[in-house]
Amino acid sequence: MSRSRTIDIKYPDENRKPALTKLVMRPPRARDQLAASRHSDNAVEQDIFMLASLCEVEITDIENLEVYDYQRVLGAYVDFSEGKSGPEAKTSGA
Repeated sequence: MSRSRTIDIKYPDENRKPALTKLVMRPPRARDQLAASRHSDNAVEQDIFMLASLCEVEITDIENLEVYDYQRVLGAYVDFSEGKSGPEAKTSGA
């Protein structure tokens, strides 16, 4: 059973072709945190690195998210870390 999360992107980057309209995040593992800590000493850069890894996209794809969408993707990660994610839970825009 997959525990991935689908996050709809409300404000896709208009310069990215094809447009990134959703992200699928896999559950994080301890090794992902280790890799992020090795990537940078900066907490925000670590988060961006980890989110890109978990969603299997480029770092620039996460960097180019509008803050609203970035916070929702980060929220999905927090839900995973707090054990709140269910199978194929969907994070939709409000």
